[in-house]
Amino acid sequence: MRNSIIIGAVLIAGAIGLFFGVTEPQWQIVQELEDRNQRLDEALTRAGDLQEVRNNLRSKFNLMDPDDLDRLEKFLPDTIDSVRLILDVDNLARKNNIAASSFSLETVAAPSPASNSVSEGGAEEGVYATLSLSLAARGSYEDFILFLRDIEQSLRLIDVVSFDLSRDEEAVGAGRNLQHTYQVAMRTYWLR
Repeated sequence: MRNSIIIGAVLIAGAIGLFFGVTEPQWQIVQELEDRNQRLDEALTRAGDLQEVRNNLRSKFNLMDPDDLDRLEKFLPDTIDSVRLILDVDNLARKNNIAASSFSLETVAAPSPASNSVSEGGAEEGVYATLSLSLAARGSYEDFILFLRDIEQSLRLIDVVSFDLSRDEEAVGAGRNLQHTYQVAMRTYWLR
């Protein structure tokens, strides 16, 4: 009987040792694999949801009028065409009897990484770049106001950052219509 108690105790100790030595570490590995599997299933579900959103947006995009898409492209283009920009501004100036000259372009530095974040509304900031355009112009004040109004109403997104106005003394002395010289700085945008 004593032998059977010792054998029973050894078997129980062996079973406990086997559990903690072999079974329990394997059980931990199985638990980690199940957790990983659950995270991957959640990621697949989110990917499916995103694919559904993408498909919905694509179908809405395909339903848009091509003329509206062209207007949107002109409003905020994917790339900047600096020659087209200068021609557009020059055409608006000529339309309003403004003599534009001395065009200069400068790409504005990209926003800092700190501003390249997600805003409260969920939209990503810093997704556009800017281009500064400056020019010298000459014409009457009334024509210049009409020129600025046309800039404001154009489809292209252009901000007039500053302008400097000076009187043309030669025109005043010669008795001609009062002419002014303008230095105008503008900024336009495009998607990155």
